Amino acid sequence: LYDYAVSYSYSSTLFQQVYAENQARGKKKLAAFAPEYSKNTAIHLSDDGRVITRQKYRKNLYPIPGVLEEIEEISKIAATDIFTGQEASETTFRRVAGKYDLLHLAMHTVVDNNNPMFSKLIFSDTPDSTNDGLLNTFEIFGLRLRARMVVLSACSTGEGDYSNGEGVMSLARGFVYAGSPSLIMTMWEIEDKTSILLMKRFYQNLFKGQNKAKALQEAKIEFIRQAKPENTHPL
Repeated sequence: LYDYAVSYSYSSTLFQQVYAENQARGKKKLAAFAPEYSKNTAIHLSDDGRVITRQKYRKNLYPIPGVLEEIEEISKIAATDIFTGQEASETTFRRVAGKYDLLHLAMHTVVDNNNPMFSKLIFSDTPDSTNDGLLNTFEIFGLRLRARMVVLSACSTGEGDYSNGEGVMSLARGFVYAGSPSLIMTMWEIEDKTSILLMKRFYQNLFKGQNKAKALQEAKIEFIRQAKPENTHPL
C-alpha cells in the first residue's frame, strides 16, 4: 500500500472486452444513492404465514446514518445528484443510472456465497409493483451503464468464490459486465463512520486530477496515519 497504487481486473478476457467497447459515457457527472432503513421494519407474512421473500433480507438491516453524511461530503467536492430515503429505490436507480458518468452506492449488501448470482444491494423499501428493492447480481449483469466508475460503499461487495481463469465471482463483477470499466469495492464489512473519512479524501484526490488507483492509495494511507490503531486493521 505504501509503495504502490494497485488496480487489477478479474481476467484478461474481461479486461479486453470492457475496454474494447469504448461506449459513450454518461452526460451527467455523479449520482449518489443512500437508501433508508428502519430498525422497526415489519415482517410481512403471506396468507399462509410464510415470510415474504423480500422482507427476510430486511428484518435485520438497521439504519446506517453515516451514509447520509458520506454523500453530503461528496456533494461538497463535486456536483452530485443525491438520492436518499424513498428516492433511493431500485426503480429510480434502474431509471437514472445509465445517465451518469460516476455512480456512488452507499447501502446494505446481502452476500450469498452459495448462490453468488443472488447476492444483492438493498435499496429503500418503497411500494412498487415493478421492482422489489433488492438488486441481485444476475440483474446487475443485465443493466446497461455508461459510468466510467462505480463506487460500492457497502459491505463485502467484492467477496465471492474464486473461479480459475475468471477471478472472483462477486456482486461487484456484475457492474463490469454492465459496462463500467472501473470499480471500487470492499472485501469485508465496513464501518460507516470510517467510510466517510476514506471516501471524502478519495474524491478530493480524484477531483484534484489523480487517477483512481492513486487517489485511493493516498486516501488509505492518510486514514491509517490519522486513525486510532484499533481502527486501522480490517479484522
